[in-house]
Amino acid sequence: MKLLFSTAALSTALFACRAISNASEAYSTAYHELEAIHDLTDNLTGAIKAWDGKDLRASLSNIHDPSVSTTTYIAEAAERLLEHRQTPFDKVQSFKIGSPSQRLAYAVNASIASLIGRKGAFDALHASPIVVQDVAGLLSASRNFSEALVYLVPDLLQPVANNLKAQTLDSLQQGVDCFNGTDSACHAGVVDTERTYELAVRYNAMKSDGSPFV
Repeated sequence: MKLLFSTAALSTALFACRAISNASEAYSTAYHELEAIHDLTDNLTGAIKAWDGKDLRASLSNIHDPSVSTTTYIAEAAERLLEHRQTPFDKVQSFKIGSPSQRLAYAVNASIASLIGRKGAFDALHASPIVVQDVAGLLSASRNFSEALVYLVPDLLQPVANNLKAQTLDSLQQGVDCFNGTDSACHAGVVDTERTYELAVRYNAMKSDGSPFV
């Protein structure tokens, strides 16, 4: 009887250790993907700001092409997250993943704000339809990624996760709407970068100078 009990206890312990290890792997994957997407988003923002507003070829090579590759990366990242559907985060990991999630939400808000600020230049070059296509692609891929990420969060914390998800998706939708001709979506107040900046700093997702906490 003692042998059976010991064997059962050992099996339970091994199962628990394996579950913890798998959950840690899920968290590590999610954290890495969020940071990678954040960096790609920052690169896009930099390209948008650096564009002279006149050279169509430069806008295609420096903004359009990276947008497409970023969309592809996000889509593939969503698939990688789905591989961890059976090993969701624990509560601690769920809180911790909020930091890079909030930083990404802020980065997307800032990127869309920069893009909207260049709308006149894109319109003048008749390139706005390309922008709509690019941002719509980013929106679709980001929606799939966000849903895969929220799936890993415990039910109790999903309202918080969905709030972060909405910040990112709403910003991308505003970008689509603005370049599709909805003037109200182009108003600077609609893409509220200060809101996500303040939240990111408040929840220690990043420092006040924009750099991440290590």
